[in-house]
Amino acid sequence: MDKSVFRMAFGDSPIIKLIDFLIDSPEFDFSMTEISKETGISWITLNKLFPVFEKLGIIMETRQIGRARMYMINKNSPITRYWISIHTAVVDKYYEAEETEQAVTTV
Repeated sequence: MDKSVFRMAFGDSPIIKLIDFLIDSPEFDFSMTEISKETGISWITLNKLFPVFEKLGIIMETRQIGRARMYMINKNSPITRYWISIHTAVVDKYYEAEETEQAVTTV
């Protein structure tokens, strides 16, 4: 997984990686195994984070396929909306600064 602007700003902690991944894929649900593979977060770490994220309403279980439980970001959560606004602001500011820098170098 390439390092996103959000992760460049806030680091590579498992929580930041998980939030970034979920915000970038809001319409899809994933198993913990899929999230582990996509983010590089160990399954054991995800297994510790998921109960907290569920309790806070950041993620929700959507369905079960065999033994795998599927989860997605809860877009109705105030905490999630807050993280999305931060994510958007960071990405917008980064590209705004990049455009300004390019404009200065071409002048």
